[in-house]
Amino acid sequence: MASARIYREPVRTRGELRVGEPAAPRSSGLWALTSCLRGSSDAPAQPWVWALLIVAVAGAGELAQFDVSSWGSLSVHPGRLGGAVLGLLLWVVLLGGAARRLVSPRLPGRALRWVAVVVALGSIALVPVHLAADAGGWRPAAGAALAVLALLATLKMGPGGEPAQDQP
Repeated sequence: MASARIYREPVRTRGELRVGEPAAPRSSGLWALTSCLRGSSDAPAQPWVWALLIVAVAGAGELAQFDVSSWGSLSVHPGRLGGAVLGLLLWVVLLGGAARRLVSPRLPGRALRWVAVVVALGSIALVPVHLAADAGGWRPAAGAALAVLALLATLKMGPGGEPAQDQP
């Protein structure tokens, strides 16, 4: 007994029906991810989405490491703890949005841009505060640089996840 296979759409050529190669259902996230990785024409490579994904991993990892290593001092000051947890949550939202955009390139990106704006503004605002207090070392500047890179990546993505067209 032949096993059931899912095929791409049939192609008609001069009266005969030719069936394409076996493929996973298009609705599956695995199909979209493998299409992106192999450079299929169905899901074109998205360098700005990959850049956002990498920057979001770095930003979330850096802030998570800060939260874990400074837990004692953060737990004494609830405002600092809330800010650190909120910052980590926003980085994770950027990470999830980039991963989701990688799987579904046509998702709208306006909310993702606003999250990137909030992360960038918050990170940039923390740099002078840490400089005035002579605290933090390189970490606030690195976080601000990552946040600006994330914002640039979200701005370079078009409204549907494709690169924005330059105006002539």
